[in-house]
Amino acid sequence: MKLRLRPIFKSSLNFSYPALLLTFCFLFVINPGFAQQNANPQDYFSKYQEDLSWVNTAEKSAVPASQFFAKTHQVFGLENGRSMKEASHNVDKLGWVHHKFHQYYQDVRVEGGTFILHEKNGKVIKANGKIYPNIETNTQANITAEKAIALGLEYHPAEKYLWENPEAERVLKNSRHDQTASYYPQANLVIVDRAFPEFSNNMALAYKMEIQCEQPLARYFVYIDAEDGSLIHSYNNIHPTMIEGTAETRYHGTQTISTVQDEDGLFMLRDTSRGLLIETLNAQDDYNIVPFFDDDNYWDNVNAEQDEAATDAHYGAASTFDFYKTHFNRNSFDDNGATLTSLVHVGQDWNNASWNGNVMSYGDGDGLFFNPLTALDVCGHELTHAVTEYTAGLIYARESGGLNESFSDIFGKAIEFEFAEATFDWNIGSKVMAETGNFIRSMSDPNLRDDPKFYKGIDWHTDPSDNYGVHTNSGVQNYWFYLLVEGGQGVAENGYVFDFQGLGWTKAIEIAYRNLSVYLVESSNYEDARAGSLQAAEDLYGYCSEEYLTVAKAWATAGVGYEVMDGDYLMKAKNDLGESCDIEEVIVTVRISNLGCTEILTAGTVIPVTYQLN
Repeated sequence: MKLRLRPIFKSSLNFSYPALLLTFCFLFVINPGFAQQNANPQDYFSKYQEDLSWVNTAEKSAVPASQFFAKTHQVFGLENGRSMKEASHNVDKLGWVHHKFHQYYQDVRVEGGTFILHEKNGKVIKANGKIYPNIETNTQANITAEKAIALGLEYHPAEKYLWENPEAERVLKNSRHDQTASYYPQANLVIVDRAFPEFSNNMALAYKMEIQCEQPLARYFVYIDAEDGSLIHSYNNIHPTMIEGTAETRYHGTQTISTVQDEDGLFMLRDTSRGLLIETLNAQDDYNIVPFFDDDNYWDNVNAEQDEAATDAHYGAASTFDFYKTHFNRNSFDDNGATLTSLVHVGQDWNNASWNGNVMSYGDGDGLFFNPLTALDVCGHELTHAVTEYTAGLIYARESGGLNESFSDIFGKAIEFEFAEATFDWNIGSKVMAETGNFIRSMSDPNLRDDPKFYKGIDWHTDPSDNYGVHTNSGVQNYWFYLLVEGGQGVAENGYVFDFQGLGWTKAIEIAYRNLSVYLVESSNYEDARAGSLQAAEDLYGYCSEEYLTVAKAWATAGVGYEVMDGDYLMKAKNDLGESCDIEEVIVTVRISNLGCTEILTAGTVIPVTYQLN
């Protein structure tokens, strides 16, 4: 008999997790006065606002966007060096083409001068925006851009600017694919109204720049007069101003939260301190959504507008963001600074919470079995569904759905452990059911709630309800993660005897997150989850490291695969010998996987193989 061995090649991928650039979105609203036209707007438009900020074209004047301003330039005062240049366009699902134009004077951009032409079937039907009429101003600067930048920094001193942070600079260069990119201010000439963003038609040539401050956090847009260096205008685009408030929560005691103050002096559950918006709103049972307000920023829950369900949800969303940012440098669920919106008081006596693809929704519970479902583990659970949607995208049915639910349980409890360790337990929802002494699921012993802790073992869900048991069969990976953190000893349902130490929280969450974010795909099952977590452990700590071996032991205890043991081989394939019994001599080829950690493919290695021909 001739035996041929084929080595099993292993490969690994290395990834880095760079710091993330925080991006802020903003909107200018400009309201210049009535344009002093050189032509009668009635000749061009069937409907129009007095200041021509909104117009509908007359049938006889309907032309393509490319010809619109050529035909109407007199009515908008676009003469003598005044012009409009197309900046972008997009097509919506209804077939409209929206062309955005910016205003220029002598080829210098006019701040706030933007007009959008809405084109259908090749003709502009309506248009809106703001155009500054009859601009006449100097376009030659008396100071240099470098001088303007120096003046801008004098007007806005900071303990530390963002360009002084090498990591922030590196991320910027990588994100823009431009090794010359920097947060250091760039000064560009613009024409701006001295009352900007209000309208006075008192225009000036200015250097516009962006000054990013890391400490204190700010993002200033600054306009320096190009003639004399005076400060025309500046504003901080990280707004509104964040203020620390005090909140009495239902489940987590008194906490410091971030709020903002509106123009009337009232505080709102809106947090902009983290470079994105975290907001908590009142759905009022019927989705008539309104903000929460407080007059002194001490949220003591004395009336309906200061209730503890809201403060718990607000604290939970901020804590979840901090957890993912601190451990994985993840910037919100989409890793791109998406707004975190929480709706509380959803539905009538709703015993649930959910992520709907855009917002987190929390019910008040029925008051009998459930209280408001806004405890930390629930908040973390719902937001992790969003993270899963933007990473593995696990389909919400069968085994992939069970994994989806399990990852939410895993990180929900990890967030609770980090921010409320003193009251942490391994039960999902125990705080929202505290008055009954009950809970929704157990990670340390899923069988307590009729959920399986062994793959296809006791309590495994097989019927079509609950998308084939996504909440039930999540127990298998939940139990795996519990063992990964804590370790354990005993006998599994298949007789496997286990006794091993856990890895603790830090390593366990790193392995679970890397599996979710790097290796799993939409249709991954439990076998894939085991393979991905082993690969994650190998990436992070090395092949056959103690962490790697512990991952395998925990999965073996949960009934998925086996622990890694030396001398453990698996025959992967053999050649087809045919059906003839008239054989005098045969060459048998087999392929063997080494399931242990000791290298076996060395010179002189002999592996005994028994092969029986019937």
